[in-house]
Amino acid sequence: MLILNQLMILFLFGLAGHLLAIIVPLPALILAMLLLFISLLMGWIKKDKIEMVSSQLMAISGLFFIPMIVGIIEYWSDIRAVIIPFLLVVTFGTVGSLALTALILEWMIHRQDAKEAREVKLEKLERGKRSHGE
Repeated sequence: MLILNQLMILFLFGLAGHLLAIIVPLPALILAMLLLFISLLMGWIKKDKIEMVSSQLMAISGLFFIPMIVGIIEYWSDIRAVIIPFLLVVTFGTVGSLALTALILEWMIHRQDAKEAREVKLEKLERGKRSHGE
């Protein structure tokens, strides 16, 4: 029953994404993932409410590439004519995504380190005031 409840939550987000796609010009699945992400960030949905089914889906996520591979095989004669630009776009897109992800991660780590340093400094200041009787 737990897995069914977790699946229902994910399906409801999928439905919300499809409904939102009627008025927002973005793919429904992207909107559904954004809604789920925002709900997790805001604490409206707790991680443990979808964790079990999510980990199962991640374990079989490789299967989601099969339709794409079949599509490439089916349209290979068309793709072959533009293979060099296709590979360049895929390569630069992947490298660009990785670089942007690394930059954002560096920025987030720097922010977290700065926040922790401020908290430590503030804590030392407060301890110093207490020890001097202020």
